Amino acid sequence: MNHKAKDKDISINQKLRNENQKLKRQLERLRKQISRIDVDKYINIKETLEAQDREDIQFENVGLEQKRIEAVKRDWTCHKCDEDYLRLMIVQRPDGVFYFRLCPTCKKRTRLKPFKDDVKGQETKNINTKK
Repeated sequence: MNHKAKDKDISINQKLRNENQKLKRQLERLRKQISRIDVDKYINIKETLEAQDREDIQFENVGLEQKRIEAVKRDWTCHKCDEDYLRLMIVQRPDGVFYFRLCPTCKKRTRLKPFKDDVKGQETKNINTKK
């Protein structure tokens, strides 16, 4: 048993040494490739890559916003006309902030409710009323 454990340790050490040598050779090849690169040709690569990353992030954010809007439209489809979705209308009154939902196609609306931060929907208008 002790002999097998010793042989196993030796084989693991040999594998690690071989892997280490391969990595050292690969590192040396990569260093040679880097030393051959003409730096003047690639001065603007970093700026170009950063600009591309910014554009990608902006494009992803626009896509996420579009998906969110589509989900809101699906969730708040008008059940009366089935052609449009109910828009969130916020009413600011002296006794507080309230909201209702309105379909622009058939003018169906929900009842007025107190507005809270957890209200979901696509806000379209703020309506101020004075008493």
